[in-house]
Amino acid sequence: MRFFFLLEPIVLILVIIGVVVFIFREIRNK
Repeated sequence: MRFFFLLEPIVLILVIIGVVVFIFREIRNK
């Protein structure tokens, strides 16, 4: 339970970074 509580913020950060990188690449392609 505690491990999942620690893991959740890391997954959230990775998702946010992934979205930012995806948007940045889409802007550069145009």
